[in-house]
Amino acid sequence: MRSVASRAAFSPDSQARLIVVESAPRRAPLLRRFLPSWRIWEARSFPLLYDLLHESPASLVVCGCSGNEGPALLAAIGQGVRTFPRVTWIVYGDHEIMPRQSLFYAAGAQLVLHSLAEIRLLARLAKRHFRRIPRPELSLSESIQSRLPWG
Repeated sequence: MRSVASRAAFSPDSQARLIVVESAPRRAPLLRRFLPSWRIWEARSFPLLYDLLHESPASLVVCGCSGNEGPALLAAIGQGVRTFPRVTWIVYGDHEIMPRQSLFYAAGAQLVLHSLAEIRLLARLAKRHFRRIPRPELSLSESIQSRLPWG
């Protein structure tokens, strides 16, 4: 069984999802609080993230980073950028990651967040990312079903 959870309404289609990858659920609940109408998927490992990206190759990925996770995250983003070029990568951590910020950008992250105060930047980047994704034509019943909170 996958350790993936989804929430509420916003996810444009199966090509693009908002995915949070972190070893423990710390940042995803915060994002849900600030983006309550968005559908947020969670992955607890990079192999699970890559499975989700194969299903939705134009997703926006928020990578939680704390403590000593930096080197592994740099490698994972580097591999992800090469394998999934349509994905937007965001690193979200605390002030400990500030000295490594340029390394995350060099690896392919489009945004590095250090605090909750920057959540608006994430929302703005996410909206821009999802606007670029072409929406599939849905029938009326499919359109209604896609907007239901239990999806």
